[in-house]
Amino acid sequence: MGALLLLLLFVAHPRVLSAQGVDVQVSADSIVVGDSVGVTLRVDAPGGWDVFHPLIPDTLGGGLDRIGESRWDTLSNNDTLFSATLQFPVSAYDSGVYLLPSIPFILLHDGVSDTLYSRPSLLYVAYAQRDSAVADIMPLVGPLEQGLTLAEALPWVVGGLVLLAIAVLAYYLLRRRRRADEPVVDPRRLVPADEYALGVLEAQLHDRTWRNPGVKHFFTEVSGALRFFMGEVWGIRAMEGTTEEILGELDASAPCTRGQRETVRRILELSDQVKFAKYVPLEHECTQVAMDAIGLVREVGVPEGNVVESDEAATGASLPIKEEE
Repeated sequence: MGALLLLLLFVAHPRVLSAQGVDVQVSADSIVVGDSVGVTLRVDAPGGWDVFHPLIPDTLGGGLDRIGESRWDTLSNNDTLFSATLQFPVSAYDSGVYLLPSIPFILLHDGVSDTLYSRPSLLYVAYAQRDSAVADIMPLVGPLEQGLTLAEALPWVVGGLVLLAIAVLAYYLLRRRRRADEPVVDPRRLVPADEYALGVLEAQLHDRTWRNPGVKHFFTEVSGALRFFMGEVWGIRAMEGTTEEILGELDASAPCTRGQRETVRRILELSDQVKFAKYVPLEHECTQVAMDAIGLVREVGVPEGNVVESDEAATGASLPIKEEE
């Protein structure tokens, strides 16, 4: 029935039907592997007919591939002629002869359908000719080993030193802060005051330190031990006060005898003369000072309640030994 209608249409409009068909144009009939070639399909149909083009698949068969989007362009569309082109690129990745297959186009008009086919085309694909002037391609090898240069190593060395310096500084600050939070222990308060004073005084007498390191060192140690002992036992400001101030406090409030006060006066005044007036005492004077101080400490002792019983009671800031002015 469809063929009869086409025959009647041909009789009625012989010029129109003679214009229909699909023309194939290929930009090149031979390429090298990897190159592409453009395919243009031009379809001509009678005016008033609807023309439907196919979707071109990615693979056209036989190793021929479409490598780009297809493009449909209408060239003419009037009462007498419809003309359009379908363009797309193809390529092949191996050598050989490839067949561009026939592409169908469907025509519809007043319930009548027809199919137009493009003409198959051949495409020759070959490998590119090797240039004889170029040496043979050698197998791929791994990268060559190269020693580390100073310019490459220097940033890492500097960075490592900076990190090390930061770590040392952080450790130092943390340790310093921890030490600042810890209570300062005065070693003189870890034992009873008389034991500490006797230890210092007897060491000065036994070692005869007025000979070496010298009389100034000897009287500094003796007066310092005696001042600490009086401050702990009698509760006076002996470490910070001058000789006159200490004697004044002994007269005012200290529970000491007249003989004990006189011993303190002799030792402190002779100590002032040695340290500030550059007086050089004789050896028997140094010996007598040490023995008098030891006798005073043993005589006074430590009253009940003044003995240190724990480390907690012995903590506190160290008391500086002030030289008398």
